[in-house]
Amino acid sequence: MRELTASEVEQVNGAILANIGAGIGGASIAMGGYALYGAANGSMDLGGFAGAATAGFIAGASFGNPIGVSVGMVAGGVVDRWIDS
Repeated sequence: MRELTASEVEQVNGAILANIGAGIGGASIAMGGYALYGAANGSMDLGGFAGAATAGFIAGASFGNPIGVSVGMVAGGVVDRWIDS
């Protein structure tokens, strides 16, 4: 096994940062959607925001991969239930 070159290290770091950025973008979109939904229905809680953030981050970091989106939705539901319990 060989060490990575400087160029390869930069590519890996760039990919990690891209995933984190996409996750933050996804979380922002999901939390915004939850806020609009909650405002329209008069029903918002901390668990919902946390669940939306979790689901959005995972879905965003997967760049819309259907498996990643599904895992994100399940994780968001678990976080919502855990916080609201």
